[in-house]
Amino acid sequence: MKYIITGTSSGLGYCLAERLILRGQVAGISRTIGKSDGLYKLGEYLHVEFDFSLPFKEKRFQILIYELQNFINNEPFTLVLNAAYFHAGDERLSKSQLTALFEVNVFSLISLVQALEALNLRRVFIVNSISGLIGQSNQHEYSASKHAVMGFTRSLAKKAKNATYDVMCINPGGMKTELWNKYVGVNTSDFLSPIAVADVCISLIDFPQRAFIEYFSLIPPSDV
Repeated sequence: MKYIITGTSSGLGYCLAERLILRGQVAGISRTIGKSDGLYKLGEYLHVEFDFSLPFKEKRFQILIYELQNFINNEPFTLVLNAAYFHAGDERLSKSQLTALFEVNVFSLISLVQALEALNLRRVFIVNSISGLIGQSNQHEYSASKHAVMGFTRSLAKKAKNATYDVMCINPGGMKTELWNKYVGVNTSDFLSPIAVADVCISLIDFPQRAFIEYFSLIPPSDV
């Protein structure tokens, strides 16, 4: 099996790539290579540089899809959509920042599925957020984007009933990743370990084909 994973430069995406590379070939998509540079030592890894936050340009996206098609090479693959633009706090986003947030969190998912679903796709695995099920008082824009992802997931699952692939979506709560470094004062002591969340994701990704999961949530005490 081959795996395409978005957001592999750090955090959960890196942990997922680290495990899935032991099961097959992995293509990781991220704005920078980050920590995923170390994945080359573990197995067959391809890093594809792409910044989903930039305004959509058809030619730039076509080059990305061409690279992914060469990687897939008509073999079965799983698409793991993990990349995310996170924002929390009282400061509101500018229009350009808000556009970038939705480009990463919503439009990239839709665009990748549309471009790759006609190939030998076997599973779409979406890493969403608990914010896609409940509202968060200081995460208005982020929560809105993750609710949109939940709507996309449900609709895609209905379409996939008659396709070659199935759809899974996991909704983790707060995780101890680098994104919290800029939010001084946030207590992350009870947040989820990305390693533990990755282990749960792998168990679901390994589940026999034609299983649909929409509301699988992992919640730390602070999100209950």
